[in-house]
Amino acid sequence: MSATLPDLTDRLEPVHQQALRTVARAAAAVGADWFLTGAMARDWVFTLIHGIDTQRATRDADIGIALADWDEYQQIRTLIIAEGDFQPDRSQQRLNHRRLRGFHLDLVPFGQLGGDKAEIAWPPKQDVVMNVIGFEDAFRSALTVIADIDLAVKVASPAGLMVMKLFAWQDRKYLSPAGKDAHDIRLLMTHYEKVAGRSLYDVAGLMDSVDYDADMAAARLLGRDVGGIIQSHTRDALLPLLDRELAADVGSLLIGQLLRGTAMGNIPVEPDYRKMFSLLANFRAGLDE
Repeated sequence: MSATLPDLTDRLEPVHQQALRTVARAAAAVGADWFLTGAMARDWVFTLIHGIDTQRATRDADIGIALADWDEYQQIRTLIIAEGDFQPDRSQQRLNHRRLRGFHLDLVPFGQLGGDKAEIAWPPKQDVVMNVIGFEDAFRSALTVIADIDLAVKVASPAGLMVMKLFAWQDRKYLSPAGKDAHDIRLLMTHYEKVAGRSLYDVAGLMDSVDYDADMAAARLLGRDVGGIIQSHTRDALLPLLDRELAADVGSLLIGQLLRGTAMGNIPVEPDYRKMFSLLANFRAGLDE
C-alpha cells in the first residue's frame, strides 16, 4: 500500500459514512478499539481501492470491537441505538437501519471478552457460541482508510480477511448458502497480486519457489503475509484446518467450494480442480516461509 492513506470520502454512500461515525462515537465513549471486517471491508479494499469486481456487493457492515466484558458491549449497543438510525434485531449482534431496508450493523466483540479460546458465548443463556479466532490478528494488521472528513476507519487487510474467512468457512461450511466464505477465499488467493502492495518479483525467492508461475506465487505470498500477522495460537488452529483439506485431496469440501461455491455433489478431478488444489497448497507452504 502507498504511504498515503486511501481516501474514499467521495466514493462511499452517505448512509454508510453516517453509520460508521455513529459506531466511532459509541466506541470512543467506552474507550474501545474497532475495525471494519467482512464483506464491506472486502469491497472497500478490492473494489473501491483496487478496482476489482468482487461479484458479491454487500450493504452490511460487520464491525469487530475489542472489549473486556459484556457490559461494554451493551453500552456500545445502547449508544448506537440512542442516536436514532438503528433498531434492535432478534439477533443480539445485529442492529437494523430504520430507514434503509436491508442495511444492518453486525457488532462482533473480540479480545479479552473472548478469553483464551477466542470464543464468545452470547448472553443471557450463553448457548450461542461464536468463534472469533483471528480477529485480534486482523485488527493488529488492519489498514487505515479515510472514510469521510475527519473520519479514519481501520479496515481488515487482505491478509487479515483471509485469516477470518478461513475460520468462518470452518464454522459455516454446511450452512446455506454454501460457498459464501469459499468465494471470498478464492478471491483473495486469485487476486492477491493486485492488492499485496508489492510486485511478486520483488519478494526474495518467491518466483523461484513456484517455477515462475505468477498465480501460484500470489497464493504463496498471501500465505507468507498471513504467517507474518498471526499469533502462535491462531497458527496452531489454522494449520490443521488446511492440512486436513489438502490431505483429503479430491474429497476436500473446501476445494470443492472454492471451485463451485456449493457443498453438494461429487468433486471432479479436472485441470481447474488441480489448479485450485495447487493454489491452496502454495498458500499453506507460504505460512511456513
